Amino acid sequence: MPNSRQLSRTASLSEQLAGFKDLTTLLISAAQQESRRLEFVRSRLIEVAEVVPLGTSVLAAATQYHRIHGLSAQDAIVYSSVLTHLSQIHAAEACFLNRNAKDFDDQNIVEELAGHNCQLFVRFDAGYSFIRDALG
Repeated sequence: MPNSRQLSRTASLSEQLAGFKDLTTLLISAAQQESRRLEFVRSRLIEVAEVVPLGTSVLAAATQYHRIHGLSAQDAIVYSSVLTHLSQIHAAEACFLNRNAKDFDDQNIVEELAGHNCQLFVRFDAGYSFIRDALG
């Protein structure tokens, strides 16, 4: 099998190898940019995020939501955590972002969330717009 130095002696292959080097540089640069953006978001979340505790009341309610709404055990815990948090903070306006439209975009769930002044968004761009508008 020829190595890259041997291949580069042929003019057409030399151009292709240069293209691959450019592509490699581009991919490395893109990965570094994504890593920096992820670190920025992670740092920002640490500054503003609130961790909702997973206590026995959340788990007990999750059992009910699993039965009532037919949610998986994991989704029921997520939903129970959200509702527990909403009932504790009494927000004038809130949102629940979850791309799992199959399970959460259900009229009963949407109405239950609305009872806590909370809107469901199954698209993150829509949720982002809601948050951006709410923050002014």
